[in-house]
Amino acid sequence: MRLALIANPHASRFSGRQRDRVVATLGAAHKLELLQTGHAGQATELARQAVAGGAEVVAVLGGDGTVNEVANGLPIPAGDGPLVGLLPAGANRQAPAALLELVVEAATSPSGCSGRPPS
Repeated sequence: MRLALIANPHASRFSGRQRDRVVATLGAAHKLELLQTGHAGQATELARQAVAGGAEVVAVLGGDGTVNEVANGLPIPAGDGPLVGLLPAGANRQAPAALLELVVEAATSPSGCSGRPPS
């Protein structure tokens, strides 16, 4: 499986050594490309590049801001793009919880997902 890991090296709850272990583990089982952000907004472009390059999975190792940027770089509707994996590494970790609630809503509602996070 082709997997792109978009990582924020400045995420507050993840060290370089931990990132290296994630890369080694994922790389042992998948064709892995590590893409590290260098400035704000870059994760959006890296996600677009990963999709254009044929990534079947885009994994995000970072905080809420990185997760948000990657989501903005993925195709809509989501069924046209890769699977997304979240490895929360920020201080707040609110984005994964909000995304999980949207997935549950989509799976349990006859009309699907509203696309808006719960208030």
